[in-house]
Amino acid sequence: MQDRYLYAALIFSTVFILCSTTAFAGDLNCSEMNCEEVGIRIHDIQGVAHESPLAGYNVKELAGIVTAVDSRGFYMQDNLSDCSNATSEGLYVFTGKQPAAKVGNYTLVTGIVYEYRQEESLSLTEIKNPNIKDESQNQSLPPAVIIGSGGRIPPDTVIDDDNLGEFNADNDGADFYESLEGMRVQVNDALVLGPPKKVSGRMLIYVLADNGTDASVRSARGGILLRQEDANPERIAILYKNGPENIDAGDKLKEPVIGILTYDAGDNRYHVEVDSLQVSAGNLTPEHNTSKANLGELSIATFNVENLLPKDHQKMEILSRQIVFNLSLPDIIALEEIGDNSGEEDDSVVKADQIYQELINAINDSSGVVYKYTNIDPLNNKDGGKLAIISG
Repeated sequence: MQDRYLYAALIFSTVFILCSTTAFAGDLNCSEMNCEEVGIRIHDIQGVAHESPLAGYNVKELAGIVTAVDSRGFYMQDNLSDCSNATSEGLYVFTGKQPAAKVGNYTLVTGIVYEYRQEESLSLTEIKNPNIKDESQNQSLPPAVIIGSGGRIPPDTVIDDDNLGEFNADNDGADFYESLEGMRVQVNDALVLGPPKKVSGRMLIYVLADNGTDASVRSARGGILLRQEDANPERIAILYKNGPENIDAGDKLKEPVIGILTYDAGDNRYHVEVDSLQVSAGNLTPEHNTSKANLGELSIATFNVENLLPKDHQKMEILSRQIVFNLSLPDIIALEEIGDNSGEEDDSVVKADQIYQELINAINDSSGVVYKYTNIDPLNNKDGGKLAIISG
């Protein structure tokens, strides 16, 4: 089939009026900016939607500045804005291998507009099968959009309340982050909500901008409460390559986070990609206000041991001391997120008796108290298990 190259004159009856400085703050007066008439730009491809109105079409010499490069492509962003917060000015160019593109290159890309998704996830807008022509180098990068005070305040309650029907970046968190997809963003005074986890060889943490100033209902310990009517869209995911692995709730990031806001089709999650983080300890200490049960009382606790695996002696020691000194040795403890005896191996093993016994031994070493356990093994690849540790 013949290639379908799109030009503004062929599709639209009018040309676009674009401003030469990126416009994202709601009070920005675009009429005071230096504007010009141009053809197809990145925001036309992104559109006011989660999927591009031009998906499947070839576009010719799409202009933008390279803002980040990875092993399979690069991000580019237009420094000409349509003065609308609803449309993103950035996208991903998929090359399938390490590209020759350099950050700061002013580049013209010809290729096919494509929505990349996995299964039932949302999609990432890309240009695939690209023909890349560098026009100049060492250009200033477009200014990063601040997420938070002084920039765009994310919604604080709704992620999606209309099944991605009406696009409303002011109300729906999914629409808000989609409107920034592929763009440079900045998060100031980021407050860490919990420890990091490994994702595809990198680390992921969740933060609140501006030390949580505009966040909704907070916990007494500085976290944010998940409620039936509040899914916390203001919680920002940050994926980083270099930085400390031991980050705790209440810690703060020393410098503003500046990176590319993108979408992970595998995890169905928007996140900000950065190279490195520097962390300032918040010194949030574990609670110590649990009192031991009095005579005639029964104490029961639930405890999430966060994917406890066999032979993790350091973690067993930490958990045992928390049970002894922070939970004051409850009579019954219901545990969550216990692994199985084979650890992270994907096999048919579902028993976890070795892990229970390791934890019981660690508690005994710290306190002299011996617990017993009861457990219902899960069906392999079908469901989870249920268990309780009961003092003897």
